[in-house]
Amino acid sequence: MKTLLIALVIGAVQTTGPGPMNAGENWMGRYTCAQGTTDLDLRIDAVTGNTIDATFIFAHGPSGAAGSYKMRGNLMPDGTLSLAPGAWVARPANYGSVGMTGVVRGANYSGRIDNPSCSTFNLTREAHP
Repeated sequence: MKTLLIALVIGAVQTTGPGPMNAGENWMGRYTCAQGTTDLDLRIDAVTGNTIDATFIFAHGPSGAAGSYKMRGNLMPDGTLSLAPGAWVARPANYGSVGMTGVVRGANYSGRIDNPSCSTFNLTREAHP
């Protein structure tokens, strides 16, 4: 009887649904730094346990600057996600990479950019048809 109960509990853990962020998702929105409001596409590359690997893809309309770099962080049980910058994929002149810390709530991820010349970001999970 004990063996059956343990198997049922293990089976329940293995059949949980998708997490708050999933590989292949795009989280779209904007952030604000010294250059002004900038478009952001946070592409979720991989999710392993609570570790999130992503690509920060930005475009600043007024200057035409655009670029991207890798990010990695851990999603905490309370929804807090801090992403640290990694290697550049495409770096425009005079731009530095920044980290971000915020909270994932449903289809929204919002918080602050981790740089003194920046302020907030607000992203929404892009719906897939």
